[in-house]
Amino acid sequence: MLSTEDSPWNPEATGIPQYHPNASLVERFRERDAAFLQKYPLLCSVPNQQLFIQAMQNGIQDNNAVQLSEEIMTLATAYVQLEGEFLQYKNDYDTPLERNQELSDANLKLDKQKKTASSGSSQLQQQNASLQQQIIGLQLQNKSLLQHNQSLD
Repeated sequence: MLSTEDSPWNPEATGIPQYHPNASLVERFRERDAAFLQKYPLLCSVPNQQLFIQAMQNGIQDNNAVQLSEEIMTLATAYVQLEGEFLQYKNDYDTPLERNQELSDANLKLDKQKKTASSGSSQLQQQNASLQQQIIGLQLQNKSLLQHNQSLD
């Protein structure tokens, strides 16, 4: 079995490079894939994969099968780690985008409300001006009627 020094969680032991957090995911995965293929050449060969499967089925433990099984275990553990990192970066990337979309939607809604309120305010100002004109007209009519009543007395 693998010792802790050979664990994929130990970058010095695996030879798998660690990256600056701002490196692009594609760049990171491409370089890590190349490092895996260089470090674990037996996994690249289909005949060796078939040999491993056959050896596991038959219980044969030759050197290639043992080395391949260790590489598969190491690779599987590193894959789980890498998948976890990918999901974290994806979440870190998606969360601000989702929040940005939420804020954008809220801004659009507020803009619509603002336009509605502005339109309503404009209509109210027009109604107010019309009512003021009607009041002036009624005041003039009232004044005229008062003068007419005084002349009748």
